[in-house]
Amino acid sequence: MKETLYFKTNTLLKNLVGKDLINDDNIAVVELVKNAYDAGADDVLVRFESFTEGKTTQASRIVIADKGCGMSLTDIKNKWLNIAYSEKKLATPENGAYLAGNKGIGRFSCDRLGEQLDLLTRSKNGDLLHLKINWPDFEKEGNADLTIQQIKLEVASIPDAGAAELAGLTNFPKNGAALVISRLRNEWDRDKLFELKDSLERFINPNQLFLRNKFRISLQAPDLAAKDGKEYQDQVNVEIKNQIFEKLEFNSTYIETRISPKDKTVTTELHHDGEPVFKLVERNEAYPLLRDAHVVIYYLNPYKKAYFKRQTGVRSVDFGSIFLFLNGFRIAPYGDRGNDWLGLDVRKSQGQNRHLGSREVVGRIEISGSEEQFKPISSREGLKKTDAFVQLKESFFEGALKRLEKFVVEGLDWDSIPDTLRSLVRNDEGLDWTATTEQYVQSRERKNQRIALSIMTLIDAQPERTIS
Repeated sequence: MKETLYFKTNTLLKNLVGKDLINDDNIAVVELVKNAYDAGADDVLVRFESFTEGKTTQASRIVIADKGCGMSLTDIKNKWLNIAYSEKKLATPENGAYLAGNKGIGRFSCDRLGEQLDLLTRSKNGDLLHLKINWPDFEKEGNADLTIQQIKLEVASIPDAGAAELAGLTNFPKNGAALVISRLRNEWDRDKLFELKDSLERFINPNQLFLRNKFRISLQAPDLAAKDGKEYQDQVNVEIKNQIFEKLEFNSTYIETRISPKDKTVTTELHHDGEPVFKLVERNEAYPLLRDAHVVIYYLNPYKKAYFKRQTGVRSVDFGSIFLFLNGFRIAPYGDRGNDWLGLDVRKSQGQNRHLGSREVVGRIEISGSEEQFKPISSREGLKKTDAFVQLKESFFEGALKRLEKFVVEGLDWDSIPDTLRSLVRNDEGLDWTATTEQYVQSRERKNQRIALSIMTLIDAQPERTIS
């Protein structure tokens, strides 16, 4: 007996690539923001509606709207409704701007957030379309023969006024999309919106150079606007900003190492309080799998931690440590508090010499590359362990960290603090300076003289690889 068989796609497959796979509401929102970026939008609106007594109810909605390229009926049929299909996998970077998503499942983030989706979209010179999805229709347990293809979905034209009213917009754009998510699965309140704000702040690397225009994210919760404070860190209704790294460049000791786009050279620079200390250019013989990679690590002594708190409103330990950005976009959960993906704390506890732990450094690693080199896990929680990823962690990053450690630890005393600043730190952080062994014993002039004499030894520069 011989028979040809085929897989069947039961309706419950929707859960596996939707609400069960993406297990964090913030990640779900970020995935939908990524889709707006990939659609060519310069800005995206994320709005939460209808808060009662400070929290969402079954009447609340999430609206995510952009003015990107939008979709035609053909796009909806052959792409948006085609599970796991993603033309982004086949796309090449335009003007150097990589696409943010590539798994073909980001659209199912809508399912994670709410039971009902109203998709409104229009491509350039196309019809304005409305697709309505009731996700519970796909959640019928115990029916082995019910396939996804049997659940009917209807799309229809909709007038501009009707679409604008449904999405809560003044006017619907000539091209773009709006996702109206209702019957929310989880409760949102002001604290949870601040967590989302934090995720959106870290989503796009503020120092990544794009050839495209700046991408803006606007977070709105009109019913909570009255509770917003005067400072950015006390506001929910804001245009998302992330300037902490820019401010740290002028107020901390940090090292920056960059592999050129053609992977021929490695340039390392070290700064202290905004002033350059050294610049070293070497041939790239150590990282053959990497190109166009960049790492910057900021060392935070107690005073810098207090400065960090004044600038951000959070302690540096709560902010996180070393974040990873792939093609300009953050890869969660790397760098989150408690996520020691680089093994900093293990290394610190095991080393005989003083090593820097996750509480003493913040920073970022930026990489660009194809999915073959750096493969996101479908759940959007990290990257697969490719050879390039291992070289990035265990060679490129660690090499920069060791040079920073040598500079901070081996006799430079840059982690000491003037007496004039101790009162500021005591007020902000409540530190007990009687319990610390730190001393500020050397003038900057004399310190710089000593640095000039020992710098090449301290950073382990290899003469055979050094260009300048």
